Amino acid sequence: MRKVFLLAVFPVITGLILIYVSVGAFAAGGVDEHYWPQWRGPNFDGVAPSGDPPIEWSETKNIAWKVGIPGNGFATPVVWEDTIFILSAVPVTNGGPLEAFSSVASHHQALENTAETPRGNNAGIASAPLVQPTKQRGQRRRPSRRQAEPLQAMDFTVMALSRTDGSLIWSDVARHETPHEGKQTNNSWASSSAITDGEHVFAFFGSRGLYAYDMEGNLQWDVDFGDMRIRNGFGEGTSPALHGDTIVIVWDHQGDSFIVALDKN
Repeated sequence: MRKVFLLAVFPVITGLILIYVSVGAFAAGGVDEHYWPQWRGPNFDGVAPSGDPPIEWSETKNIAWKVGIPGNGFATPVVWEDTIFILSAVPVTNGGPLEAFSSVASHHQALENTAETPRGNNAGIASAPLVQPTKQRGQRRRPSRRQAEPLQAMDFTVMALSRTDGSLIWSDVARHETPHEGKQTNNSWASSSAITDGEHVFAFFGSRGLYAYDMEGNLQWDVDFGDMRIRNGFGEGTSPALHGDTIVIVWDHQGDSFIVALDKN
């Protein structure tokens, strides 16, 4: 049986999905190995056991399609059958939260409309300077602790895209709120990857909660664990794990940390 192997890349800066496609026969194995259902793949090791991706690409070579994505996020795209699931934190503007979805050009315009602004300007999200001070002899270099202040409300959004052409199948705003803490400027407010078992999609937004959807985008249940307190405003990024019927969440922060196991149903 011939299927399409897909490698999806979601760069936070450009907000684009680039799809590189190679057609070939999949090796025998569990159905999960044919897809990318969670962070770091079917076996949590960054390997696609049944994949045969191309090793060369350019702006045109081995690119099936590309589409603009509203907002940004470090969440890994997850793939099941013909659907790609994306998590994104979308700054709320006068237009709809998915106004940038129609094309790459409109996405770039949306980025300009919600561009990050220097610290001290209340109309946007603060950003660190591009040039860091020169290290003096004898000094230890310390990582930048500048953080983007949560000055803007966000739509924490789950999106399902067609693997065939990148069109939007469904989307849902899981939570609308202004983040209670800042984040390190190289992080995002949607850094936790979704996970799917082919029947449900579980979207974890950290302090914004865990949301379970069916494959058609209908919310089944949600859980709120409260607010994390993160050292130096580094931000959040724990991804859930799924084993059988159990979802495992590691809640690691500056308060009382814990591990929680939930029935996925």
